[in-house]
Amino acid sequence: MTKVAILIPCHIHYEGQKDLLDNCIFSLLKQTLKPKSIYISISFENKYKMDFKSILQKYVRTTNPKINFKISKEKKHQMEHLHNIVSNIDVNDYDMLMFCDDDDTY
Repeated sequence: MTKVAILIPCHIHYEGQKDLLDNCIFSLLKQTLKPKSIYISISFENKYKMDFKSILQKYVRTTNPKINFKISKEKKHQMEHLHNIVSNIDVNDYDMLMFCDDDDTY
């Protein structure tokens, strides 16, 4: 079976974006062929930081696929988030790396 990692860069900066990220993760978990891992690098505008706790609590214990969160204290742009993820994983553990925006639904 193909080992796939999904990489999601995310900066929460407007009302409702947390819900889009939640929907994105949920849609990935409902796929017939699940990825091996989902990596989410995330940063926030200060007023949205507490809103994220519900997503973290909802998915942090998910084991199939394993969901990994990398939380940054300062704002990061999309490519910085992706660099954060790729530099902290062994890309050789996967056959494919797939990129997903936080507002995508599959």
